[in-house]
Amino acid sequence: MKRLIFLLIPLFTWLLSASAQEPGLPPEEFDAMRSGIAHGHIDTITYDSKTVGTKRKAVVYLPRGYTEKNKYPVLYLLHGIGGDELEWLRNGQPQHILDNLYAEKKIAPMIVVLPNGRAMADDRATGNMDKFAWIGGFSSAPNTRQPEALIPDVNAARKNIRLLWVSCGTEDNLLPISERTVAYLIKNDIRHVYYKAPGKHDFQVWKKDLYNFSQLLFNTK
Repeated sequence: MKRLIFLLIPLFTWLLSASAQEPGLPPEEFDAMRSGIAHGHIDTITYDSKTVGTKRKAVVYLPRGYTEKNKYPVLYLLHGIGGDELEWLRNGQPQHILDNLYAEKKIAPMIVVLPNGRAMADDRATGNMDKFAWIGGFSSAPNTRQPEALIPDVNAARKNIRLLWVSCGTEDNLLPISERTVAYLIKNDIRHVYYKAPGKHDFQVWKKDLYNFSQLLFNTK
């Protein structure tokens, strides 16, 4: 599976220096539903896609206290190969992770969109950057391009990327893909966060990614 998260927001000018970090592990039950706290709202939307000429679906999570009077940044939380807009809900409990982080005042209010990433008329799960300033790759898959192709303009990357998150499970066979990318980032002085979570290629790792990654988003300090 390929886990990529893209954030559709205007680019900001921010000069970054290379920095590899490793956030800690989440607390116990970070992904469990808690009573006695406010919860966000989850709904499924249907929209017309001009790209594939059909109606498509996406799941949307609205933060607690959401109001149409305010503007919110958007996190696009993508599924992996063979998944769909429901994959994270079935396996990752993102709504519980985010609800708990809001209750602890650890994340900025944001809308989370879980789309179906297969851009085709039949989008069932049966097989098969100049607009993004906050970027996260969770356990990037073997068809990922070489770092030189992913980031051909290192000066633009240093100038425009607000957050670049690279992560992989310590027992994941795809770990060398992330290691290769991190080596390129360090060599070219591109600031990033590198997170190696204990685990394999599964949601036990990706839930830890979401917990830590979401706390770094849309920070304007």
